[in-house]
Amino acid sequence: MEMYRRRFRRIGDLREEYDAAQQFAGDDGNIHPTVSLRYEAGTREIPAQAVIGLAKLYHVSADDSLDLKRKRKS
Repeated sequence: MEMYRRRFRRIGDLREEYDAAQQFAGDDGNIHPTVSLRYEAGTREIPAQAVIGLAKLYHVSADDSLDLKRKRKS
């Protein structure tokens, strides 16, 4: 459960950076606000389709929306 919280916290950060309410993700991202809240809280696993939709909504890559970008070793 903690893994989901850390991983999906980025979705909430993006929403806040975009200065949007969860209703915005629901209206424009086709995701119910309650479901969006559960994704952000890490209490519900997010399907790939929703990751892609949110990434498009916030104009970031799917990797960035899940905070999966890794630093390259020099």
